[in-house]
Order: sequence, then C-alpha cells, then structure tokens
Amino acid sequence: MKTPSHEDHLLQLLLQIKNTGPNNPPFEEVNLTPSSFAYLHAVQQAPKLTLNEICDQLKVAPASASIAIKRLEADGLVIRETNPHDQRSSLFLLSKEGEKLHHHIQTFRQEKAKLLLDRLSPEEQLVFLTLFQKLLTTQ
Repeated sequence: MKTPSHEDHLLQLLLQIKNTGPNNPPFEEVNLTPSSFAYLHAVQQAPKLTLNEICDQLKVAPASASIAIKRLEADGLVIRETNPHDQRSSLFLLSKEGEKLHHHIQTFRQEKAKLLLDRLSPEEQLVFLTLFQKLLTTQ
C-alpha cells in the first residue's frame, strides 16, 4: 500500500479533528454552516460593525457578506441598526438568541480543543500551537 503524501496525511488528520469528541457541533443542530458561524462570531467579537467592516475582517466580498448577514437576520440571530453616524449604512449586533447560540457553539469548540490538547504535556501543547500558528501565518 502506498504511503500517503504529507498533504494527504494532514487532510486526514484535519478530518479526524472534526470527528473527535462528542456528537455533532451545535451549529449542525440549528442548520447553521461553519461559514455562517464565522459571520456570527465576527459580529459577537466586535458588535455594531458595518457590513464593510465585516467584509474586511472576514476577507469576503460585500455580496457574500450581505447574503450571509441577511440569512442570520432572518433566522433571528443578528439585529440590524441604523448607523447614527451614517444613515445610509447599518450596524450589526447579535440578538439574545444569537448570543445564546454563539455561547453554545463556543463552549462546544472549547471543550473539543481541551479534549485534544489534554493529550499533550504543557510543553508539547506549546510546540504544537507554535507550529500550527506557523502553518497559518501568511507571508
């Protein structure tokens, strides 16, 4: 049998990370996609962002962000307010339901990260996180 390439091995490991731990992520329970959660998380981290600020933060096109935010708004997870400094734009923040869902998903994610990291010593955790950050750092 052929030994998988490093790239294939990494992809297999990432899939195993996704499948590690208890049941499905909470966003699957409410039909929220991981990309929709990224929007929810961006709004939670910096409430009252404009659509352009969300686009800049997530590095997405305005049309994509607009569609995603409208869906979250329709689902009752995001609230739109008129920007007091520019009546032509809106500010976005999480509704109570959005805050509750975000907290539920974040708790799940933190428990999963803890489950994985607890398998390593504190020194190994530091090495792992340093190397993982290096993989994700853009040049």
